[in-house]
Amino acid sequence: SNYKKLMFFLSLILSSGSIAIQLFLLASPLVQRYCYKGNSNLAHIFVPGSVKTEANIKQAAARKINALVKNARDVHGDTNEANASFGQGLINFSLQEKNVEKAGGFLWTWKRIFNGELLTVEGIWISARIWAGNLAQVLISLFIIVFGVVRT
Repeated sequence: SNYKKLMFFLSLILSSGSIAIQLFLLASPLVQRYCYKGNSNLAHIFVPGSVKTEANIKQAAARKINALVKNARDVHGDTNEANASFGQGLINFSLQEKNVEKAGGFLWTWKRIFNGELLTVEGIWISARIWAGNLAQVLISLFIIVFGVVRT
């Protein structure tokens, strides 16, 4: 029957996809070790996601440390004079108060999630459990709205 044919082709497609993914995961360490040597595009495909995430977090940490040092140099100046005082640092800090960076908010956060800056620039990694919980909330809300409209 048509149903059996459909199920056969569907299971064939899903199993082929599963086998392809397993072969990709099996071959990726070998490809990383022996084949790409200098070809960064090929290497990027076979690098696990956890390695990319760790690199992004380290890049964000380096950016934050550089910004911290730059701000400290702006406040205290570039000189290493012995007569530099705490009071002068406070005066310089108050002069820097107009140099602000807008952060936070609903749209700000979602924009950075979608363009990847939340991880690479801010160093904020969102756990898979949070994503799963968020997706479950959205699906349950849609279910309640759809069936609530149908029932009333």
